[in-house]
Amino acid sequence: MYTTAKTTKTAKSRQSTLAEKLSVTILLDSKTSSYDKISLIENLRDEISAGIDVIKTIRNTAKHTSNKKFAAILSNIANDLDNGHNFAEAINKFPKAFPDYYRALIGAAEATGDWTSSTENGVEKPGILDLILAQLKRDEKIRSKVKTAMAYPTFILGFICLVLLLITFLVLPKMREFFSALDMEKNLNLASRGLLAVGDFIAAYYYSIPVVLTAAVLAGIFAWRTVGRSLWQKHCFDIPYLLGKTIKKIVIAETFALLATLLKAGITASEALRIIIKATTNPFVRDGLKIAHGHIQSGKNFSENIRDAHPIFQEEAFQVISSAEATGKLSERPLTYAQSLFNKAEEEIDNLIAIIPSVMLIFVGFIVALIAIGFYGSFFGAIGQLSGY
Repeated sequence: MYTTAKTTKTAKSRQSTLAEKLSVTILLDSKTSSYDKISLIENLRDEISAGIDVIKTIRNTAKHTSNKKFAAILSNIANDLDNGHNFAEAINKFPKAFPDYYRALIGAAEATGDWTSSTENGVEKPGILDLILAQLKRDEKIRSKVKTAMAYPTFILGFICLVLLLITFLVLPKMREFFSALDMEKNLNLASRGLLAVGDFIAAYYYSIPVVLTAAVLAGIFAWRTVGRSLWQKHCFDIPYLLGKTIKKIVIAETFALLATLLKAGITASEALRIIIKATTNPFVRDGLKIAHGHIQSGKNFSENIRDAHPIFQEEAFQVISSAEATGKLSERPLTYAQSLFNKAEEEIDNLIAIIPSVMLIFVGFIVALIAIGFYGSFFGAIGQLSGY
């Protein structure tokens, strides 16, 4: 009896362990939103400042978040802390949920105890949680701006597609009946005949539209993944007008802001650059930084290797990083410069957003003009023919 009970208990324990491992495995692939990451850091900063325990803070955050996966991740981290693991070890289990710089800064805060702001010689010194929060909010602000810039043209293009479908299925068939009744189809101009032919084709093979659209989308995705993304990432900084310059400013600002933030937290320049490489999404910039990292580890000049990593880090960016290295202010000057670039990028994005309505209006006017020109002569011809009866 005792043996049976012991066996049952062991089986249940194994099942529980297996379920826990499976749960952790699922969570390892989970990503978290910027809102969730910001919420955690804000709670940690405020409650640690109030003297509340880290584990209790994490559990409270897990209890109040609406994201169940994020709550499970936080609960797992809190359990690890309860079992004697440090914060860095616990959070490093979830690399997809928390970016490298986030985890590195948490580790630095834990090692130094510099979680929140403090005052030294009458000057307030930001804590590492403040640095993480500032970095997250900068990233989210730029991301929000870009989403706003893309939302309007997407809506307009969707509206145009809807109008064109209505014209195809409702207007063009009626026009064909009208011209057929007047026996004028042979006298229609090329544009009119083309529009009617398109309308006839779509009306006859409407069932094939989803297939064609799906094929077009899949072909576009395939082209983007095989060739398009690489071409974009290679040449995006060279795009004329504001777009290329804005992308360049954002990439430089993100790199320099993260560098200064990591150095300010006490992380070495070599380790900071390694974290930046992992956080860099553009492969051409990333590969250049990898080469620079290797040279810097060999004891070569930091600023010159950053300059040679990619053309975007030349000229003004190099001057900033070079002077900062020469004066020992790598944790300060790049951050100031990055903030000025972020501000300029925001202004340029606002300018792009401002001209989008005008561009879309011209595009809509072009579509309307094509339709109008297509039937302008035909309608007047019909009117003339009716007048002759």
